[in-house]
Amino acid sequence: MSGEERVHQVRIFGETYALRSADPPDYVQQVGQYVDEKFYDIAKVLTEVHDTMIISTGAVSRAWLNKLPADLRRLVIEEGRKLQPRLMEHSRALDAAMRTKWAEAGGSFVTLPDADAGKVKSMLANVGDEVTKGNPAVAAFYKRLKTTAAKY
Repeated sequence: MSGEERVHQVRIFGETYALRSADPPDYVQQVGQYVDEKFYDIAKVLTEVHDTMIISTGAVSRAWLNKLPADLRRLVIEEGRKLQPRLMEHSRALDAAMRTKWAEAGGSFVTLPDADAGKVKSMLANVGDEVTKGNPAVAAFYKRLKTTAAKY
């Protein structure tokens, strides 16, 4: 360690991360570069299990929305609905770009047989409930999210 802790920016797998360290900036950059280079060596094969639920959310305060004149409230809601297809398109494009980047770096993808994928899904089915149980507000939100997702 060589002094006061600072925040350093490093790029790993195309993303920028902030690292706190008292080490010299050149050393932190070298560590980031090493991790970036080794990222592909550590796990050349990515097993797709489709075990996550990642959502992007746009939210507006209901109290604020209800204070708007009816025409403006309707406009805010309509514009929000128009954004959804663009957000989905962006998400899919980002996923495709990351898959391409992984493949270009020598990585490959495998998919589990249906029986094994079912076992993984079963093993992970209660993770969200377990993780959110300590925070009643988050647990309630997660329950509503799962209930809504089940409709689609």
